[in-house]
Parts: sequence; C-alpha cells; structure tokens
Amino acid sequence: MMEDIVQYRVDVSSQAAADLRNLFRYIFGCFASTGERAYAQLARIRKQILSLAELPMRFRAYRKHFAGYPQVRIMPVDHFRGCSAR
Repeated sequence: MMEDIVQYRVDVSSQAAADLRNLFRYIFGCFASTGERAYAQLARIRKQILSLAELPMRFRAYRKHFAGYPQVRIMPVDHFRGCSAR
C-alpha cells in the first residue's frame, strides 16, 4: 500500500520575490534580443521552489529566523553565466 504524500505549503517572501524580479531584469538586460533565457532560467527556479512542497528537507535550513516564516530553506540554483563586464 502506498503512503500518502504530504504536501507542505511553500511561501515566497517579498524579498525573495523582489530578488527574482531583479534576476529576471538582469538576465533580460544581458540578452536584450530575447527574453527567452530570462524566462527559462526563472522557470527552472520556480520549478525547484514549488518542488519544496513535497520534499522541503532536502535543502538546508537558514539559521536566521524571519517573522512569519517558521522555517526558511536555502535553495541552491544552477549556475548562470551572466553578462560580461560592460
């Protein structure tokens, strides 16, 4: 018999959401001809964030406590080669 999969609630803090918007702008600015790379990178990050609902313990906990967030996890992301120096 299969066990029920527990689903956790995943919240994205306002600071994390702002960081993601800034990341999108940065990537989009590097490759102004198309937003495809920016959308693809953020889609990969979003997929990883949402996957925390099923297995949050795979990422280490952040030591600092944030009001309203009982446990914050640090999620590494894949390497993105950014813009060359301008």
